[in-house]
Amino acid sequence: MIRVLMLDLGDTLIDKNNQPFPHVPEALEIIRSFETEAHKPLSLCLVSDFHMPTSGKTVQKIFQEYVKILEKANLRQFFEPVEKHVTLSTHAGVRKPERRIFELAVQRLGVKAKLDECLFITENAEHIKKSRLLGIKTLMFSETEGEGDFSDWSEAPLLIAQAVNPASTKNLENALRLPMAVGHDLELLSVSEKSGEDIIRGQVNKSHSLPGSESESGHKAIVTIPVNVEIKMSKKGKIKAVKTEEPEKEHLDEAAHYIKTLEDNKQVKHGEGPLGPGETHRETVNEKGEKRIERKRFSII
Repeated sequence: MIRVLMLDLGDTLIDKNNQPFPHVPEALEIIRSFETEAHKPLSLCLVSDFHMPTSGKTVQKIFQEYVKILEKANLRQFFEPVEKHVTLSTHAGVRKPERRIFELAVQRLGVKAKLDECLFITENAEHIKKSRLLGIKTLMFSETEGEGDFSDWSEAPLLIAQAVNPASTKNLENALRLPMAVGHDLELLSVSEKSGEDIIRGQVNKSHSLPGSESESGHKAIVTIPVNVEIKMSKKGKIKAVKTEEPEKEHLDEAAHYIKTLEDNKQVKHGEGPLGPGETHRETVNEKGEKRIERKRFSII
C-alpha cells in the first residue's frame, strides 16, 4: 500500500528556468485529493538534493533559498507546511539516493510509513534504480517521450492513482479528468463502470456545433452536451483510445432552442465592451471560428 508520494523538484516538476513543466500545477491539485487503501489522504513531499551547510550558511538559510525557488514556481501551496513537506540533502547530510534522506522525509512528514509504502518520482534514472533497491516504488519522468514512464504531467495522476489505490473509483475519476481534457478535449463527468483492467465507461461533456445556429457574424454555436464514453486503457495504465456516443437529437434541439431564445430576447452581447441592459450572455469566438455563448450574469438589468 502506497501512503507517501515523494517528488523530486528540479528537472522533474520544474525546468532549467525554475518554471513548472506543463500541467504540473493541475496534476498536483488532483494528486493531493487522492486517498490510500486505508481511506487516508495521500501524503505528498519534496525530496531534493541542494546545497550543504557551510561556515557561511546555516541549514535554515539554505532551506529558505530552496523555498524561494518553490515560491517563484508557484508550487509552494502544494507542500505546506514546508517544514514538514520538504526535505533536502541539506537536512539529511547525505544526497539521494541514500536511505537516510528518504527516511528523514517520512519522519518530517510525521507519517508512520515504511520505505516500501512510498512512491518516488524523479527524472534521474540512476536514482530510480537505487531507490528500488531500498524497496521504494518509482515512476520516472522524462521530457523525451518513450524514455520514462511518462513525459507529460497530465498523465501522471492516472499512473499514481493506480499505484496508490487501484480500487478507488474516486481517485480514478479525479485522475482521468486531466488527460481527458488535455488529450481529448472532453470534460469527464463521471465513471460508471470499469470492466477488467482495460475498459472504463462513464459520461463526458462533449462540444458539438448546432446546425442553423449561425450568429450575425456567421459563426455556428458550439455547445457542450453530456454523452456516454468508453475509455480503453493500455497495459501501462495510460489512455489508449476514447470512443464517445453521439448526443441525442432532442438534446441538440433543446440547446438550439435555448440559444435562439437568448438571441430573440437580445440577451447576448456581440463584440467587445460591457454588457448592456438586458444582456446576460456574451458571444466569444475562438481561433477555430467556433462561437460560444457564455453566461456573464444572472439578472437582467
